[in-house]
Amino acid sequence: MTRIRLRPYHPTNVVQYFGCLHLDVEARRNEIWGRQLSTLSEMAYNEAGFDHVIEKIQGDPHGVEIELVEEYDDICLRCIRREKDEKGSVWGRAHSCSSSRNPKVVANVNRINGEVLGKLGLQFGSVVRLGDLVELLRERMPQVSSPKGQASYDRGLQVLSSMLAGGVPGPDAAPPPQ
Repeated sequence: MTRIRLRPYHPTNVVQYFGCLHLDVEARRNEIWGRQLSTLSEMAYNEAGFDHVIEKIQGDPHGVEIELVEEYDDICLRCIRREKDEKGSVWGRAHSCSSSRNPKVVANVNRINGEVLGKLGLQFGSVVRLGDLVELLRERMPQVSSPKGQASYDRGLQVLSSMLAGGVPGPDAAPPPQ
């Protein structure tokens, strides 16, 4: 069993990412990070973390379990904004990032994490098989905040459900990240 550690707000982002894998790299970056990038040829600050998680899931979707964590997760561990810091931060020990130094961001992340955990009926430390999490997201969180993101989220749920059902998504559904 492969365990992927995610903060509660990241599973919906992972689903959206799966919904964009049929796009070329620049179109995917535009869809996922859009205005955050000055040019779509540059890698987003946490793109390597998402690519790593996507690859783990694609490698064996039935053998993946997700642990919901409060600190740095498997996406954050590869983020270029994460830096060594002896004092640590609200996100974990021995590291910090710009988001952990912004009280508004911390409050927003804590609020969203609480909302997601409440909707899913889970808590920090919960471990759930990927297939069960996809079903929880489909049943209890069928919508995300933006119409643009909703299309990617819906497609991502379809791609993941197909993978977990043993079916092979269409040829343009989910090639490996580039």
